[in-house]
Amino acid sequence: MEKIEIGGHPSTMFIRCDKNPNLVILGGYDGGYPRIIYASAPNLLGGNPEQADKVRGPYDVLKREVEEEISRGSNDKDWKGRPIQWANDADIKLIRDSILENTSSYGDYLVVQDGIMGKRRDTNEKVRLGDLGTYINSVYKASIGQDVLECIQDNINAGKRFYTEGFVGIHNMKQLEAAGEFSTAHATAPILNYYFGTNIPSPPEIKVSKVGNVRQLYSHYSEDFPHAESVWGAK
Repeated sequence: MEKIEIGGHPSTMFIRCDKNPNLVILGGYDGGYPRIIYASAPNLLGGNPEQADKVRGPYDVLKREVEEEISRGSNDKDWKGRPIQWANDADIKLIRDSILENTSSYGDYLVVQDGIMGKRRDTNEKVRLGDLGTYINSVYKASIGQDVLECIQDNINAGKRFYTEGFVGIHNMKQLEAAGEFSTAHATAPILNYYFGTNIPSPPEIKVSKVGNVRQLYSHYSEDFPHAESVWGAK
């Protein structure tokens, strides 16, 4: 296999409930996200490794991101300056623990994402998303119980936050399929389509292919997918 240098390696996940197979729980970017095409769009939960993670692996990063994001934040206002009403500590712990206790790896996906054009959601002005290059997305999945799904829904309905960044939402797969190609962010749609057998639209410039199972350590990728310094946050 020819070596492919990658410029990013996020650890991400989606969450589902066995009793509600048409629903998926995703994170997302709020309206302050700088890539305006994806502002307010659902995205896989997770994040990127840092310099200290070089000796670790994708799951370590995912676990840290879930622990940091599904928690009570220190901020008391959102990106628009509106007061935040936080969920109670017991609900936050239930949601976070249920996710982590029921997480398993799904697979590694090679993503090539270059030169995407789209429209701003607020003005319909055509803008260029930019080139994100080639990266590996290590994807995990979690299956939660009906009680946890209802806890999430109750807090969302009450306007209470249990996450520190962006938003978390419960999405109907049929509605995502019927929406436009920017209804989800980045490689979210192709990855969900792989798992659920759905046909959620996404820009044709995003090319996604499964390249195997998630590996235990980042060092295990060096033979096939050497990591550029940008993986660890270098500019």
